[in-house]
Amino acid sequence: MGRYITPKPVFVVQNDPTTNAIKTINYPHARIHAGYHYFFKRYQPLAGSATAELLMRIQNDGTYSHMTLGVEAVVSSIDVSFYEDVTVTTPGTEFIPVNRNRNSSNIAKTEIRAVTSQSTGGVLKFDGIFGAGRKSEGSGGRDGNEIVLLEDTVYSLRVEETEGVDTIINWSLDWYELKNL
Repeated sequence: MGRYITPKPVFVVQNDPTTNAIKTINYPHARIHAGYHYFFKRYQPLAGSATAELLMRIQNDGTYSHMTLGVEAVVSSIDVSFYEDVTVTTPGTEFIPVNRNRNSSNIAKTEIRAVTSQSTGGVLKFDGIFGAGRKSEGSGGRDGNEIVLLEDTVYSLRVEETEGVDTIINWSLDWYELKNL
C-alpha cells in the first residue's frame, strides 16, 4: 500500500533589502490596500459655551466599523462625550468619508452627519475634558483606542466648549470596515 501525501501551502516571505527584516503590514494597513479604510477630518468654529455634535450610523448588513475617534480644541478646553444608541429628530448634513486607497471606488457603509438638533438619550461610553491643543484619547495609537461599533446603531460624538471662549475644534475619525463572517 502506498501513501498519499497532501502538499502543504507555501508562503513566500519578503525581506527588506536594507535590513533583511521580514516585511509585514498590520491589519488596518491591509484594509487600506483592500479599499475598506476611511477617514473624516474637518475643522469647525465653535462659539463659547456652545455644543457641536457628529453622528455615526453603521448599516445593518453584517459590516463592522473599527473606529478611532479624535477631537481637539485650538483655543479653550472642551468636554468631549461619546454616546451609543442616541435618538435624533433632525439629522444634518451627511459628510462623505475619504477612502484611504485613492485607487478604490468602494464607498463607506458608515454614515457621518452633522447634527441640526442635539441628540437625546443613549448610553454614555466616555466623557472627558481636554485643554487647548490636547487631543482626546481616541486620536492616539490605534490598538488601545479602537472601538468596534454596533451595526444599525446611532452614535454621537458631542463637544461642548467649557470656558465661554470662541474656539476651533478639529474632528478626526478613522476606521476600517470588515464584514463579520
